[in-house]
Amino acid sequence: MDEKIFIEIPSVEIANGKTADIKVTNARFIVDKQTYAINGVTSVMSASTAPNRNLSVIFGLIGLMIMFSGTAAGAIVGLLLIGIAVWIWISQKATHTVVLRSSSGEAKALISKDADAVDRVVAALNDALVHRG
Repeated sequence: MDEKIFIEIPSVEIANGKTADIKVTNARFIVDKQTYAINGVTSVMSASTAPNRNLSVIFGLIGLMIMFSGTAAGAIVGLLLIGIAVWIWISQKATHTVVLRSSSGEAKALISKDADAVDRVVAALNDALVHRG
């Protein structure tokens, strides 16, 4: 029986800024030189983790306090800090994970900021599980 490919994605950005090729077939899930056997997978799910935005909130609050200090220089510095806070907030992205469950436990098989890629991989893994029977 030939191996059926459900999805093949080249160069997806994964954790630590690295990129990896991803491939899901009816027999294997390959990501970042790691291979998972589909026949050992009992279920698959995605999970998301929101970024820690404490730093941007702190910069924004400090910027507001300095901006209303009553001096022209304070207003400029305060606006600059608020701008930095907004930039930090916008640049942070949620982390999305493909979680595989098997009889031996859970494995975080793929961690990426690319939500679309993670959703496509989860759908392909579900298709592979259905194809397996």
